[in-house]
Amino acid sequence: MKRNLLSFALAIASVAQIAPFAGAQGYAAPIAWRDVPLVAARGHDQNGQRSSYTCPPGGDPRTFDSRIYGTDVYTDDSPVCVAAVHAGLISFAAGGTVTVQVQRPGLAYYTGSTRNGVNSSNWDNRPNPTLGAYTFVVSPGDSAGVSGAGAGNGGQGCQMGQTFNQAESRDAYGRLTVEAAAIDVVICSGQQFYIYQYLNRPGFRAIRPPNWAQAIGGRDYATFAEALAAAAASVGSGYGSGGYGGGNGGGGAVATGTLIKWTDYPLAAARGHDVNGQRSTFTCPPGGDPRIANTSGRITGTDVYSDDSPICVAAVHAGLIGFAGGGTVTVQVMRPGPSQLVGSTRNGVTSLSDNNGTYPTLGAFTFVR
Repeated sequence: MKRNLLSFALAIASVAQIAPFAGAQGYAAPIAWRDVPLVAARGHDQNGQRSSYTCPPGGDPRTFDSRIYGTDVYTDDSPVCVAAVHAGLISFAAGGTVTVQVQRPGLAYYTGSTRNGVNSSNWDNRPNPTLGAYTFVVSPGDSAGVSGAGAGNGGQGCQMGQTFNQAESRDAYGRLTVEAAAIDVVICSGQQFYIYQYLNRPGFRAIRPPNWAQAIGGRDYATFAEALAAAAASVGSGYGSGGYGGGNGGGGAVATGTLIKWTDYPLAAARGHDVNGQRSTFTCPPGGDPRIANTSGRITGTDVYSDDSPICVAAVHAGLIGFAGGGTVTVQVMRPGPSQLVGSTRNGVTSLSDNNGTYPTLGAFTFVR
């Protein structure tokens, strides 16, 4: 309660600075680093509404005393500018403009993390189920704190995307299965690549999805520029062609624009191969049978779904497509997922609730609208 009262007071204190309304077409409202404008907007905005805000340069993380809650999905009383640094979209030094999308109601539980020098906290929202949340609307190239874009040796013309951290993972026998790495997403001639910088050993590696296990050039590189050059040089060579081999999560990594079945859950198969925030696009065929929502097409969650929820059925639940017409949707991965997922009934589909705390490494996904 004390946290909510404090954030509401900050919102009221700063609301005079946020006019005209931040959702106005083409307008980005200037806000301070501690501002929480979405709290003041409660009751005036609606689920899915987007607003843009500009954070000033010169933010000082050493003196900032406000806290944020969540990872990728943030409580609506989390200061937008600080959350944008946590998300890797801007920096304290340079500031920048970001766009948020409202989620009302918000999640039942938010999972904190440390990213880009910012600590976010967990928050149990079950006492206040009507409170809201927000996500950032991002596009390729939205990232702060990444370097080397277009660095020599053929890397010119490549566009830097987001930066992620991949944690080390070991199996039950202690064998290393996933190496710790900082990962830059790079777009070269419309193709997406991942440049891995290993954190526990020297070296860089370039990967072109969906060939997660095969390094471009068949080797690691000594510098970021060399790995970027290898990625850029591979465009148009046919390297990395191939797709997702669908069927209830059984075919490997995901690819963009993949045709899937109504009961497929490809993100479960991608565990250990994708990264938090990664986006993939899938096409659901027309003629889906609504009865599968209660059998092999069971989903878990609301707005944020477990990664073993069939994507097509979840898209109907979210109101993005229909069983009859099918359609194409884009999902964004959350790894790890929330500790708790809350079910609901929407658009004729009932989703389940689940306490994910027993399996903290499992993931989730949201739809990019």
